[in-house]
Amino acid sequence: MLLKVTNESEEEEHYYQSHKELSDKKSLTICICLIVFCLGSACVAIYAFSSGKPAQLVYPSNSEGEVCGRGRQTDRSNLLYFDLTLCAGLSAELSSCPTPQVCIKECPRSYWTLTQGKSSGLEQFCVAGTNMTITIPQLVEEKSCPAYLLPSKPVLGRCFPLAGLVRR
Repeated sequence: MLLKVTNESEEEEHYYQSHKELSDKKSLTICICLIVFCLGSACVAIYAFSSGKPAQLVYPSNSEGEVCGRGRQTDRSNLLYFDLTLCAGLSAELSSCPTPQVCIKECPRSYWTLTQGKSSGLEQFCVAGTNMTITIPQLVEEKSCPAYLLPSKPVLGRCFPLAGLVRR
């Protein structure tokens, strides 16, 4: 019976050599997958920008889908939500915010509620073309005008209430 005496260094060298070959094959596969992924992503992005409306993703748009600060809304670059509290929560994430939204020139600077009645300048916060001769409760019910206004500041073209954001 002959016993073959092997050298441990030869076994280690064989192991490392086979592992290196496997590692080189993995690197090539990873590089190919990365290139295919980048090319696919670029194709999707090009298609999306060429056939979509990227401005609607970046800039605020009113309930009619018009982008604030562009087209018919050129002089109105800020977006006012009639009731911003409706935009929080899961229902707003699944679809768009369920409250009416209008493009306005400037965000409201003072408090106002429908109980105060009509005031000068209120029409700028209502849907364009609103018949201001009817009562405020009717306008609110028709969702033509907001039920209340809060002092707000524009943040990325959207009016956000100052409550709790300003130190006195």
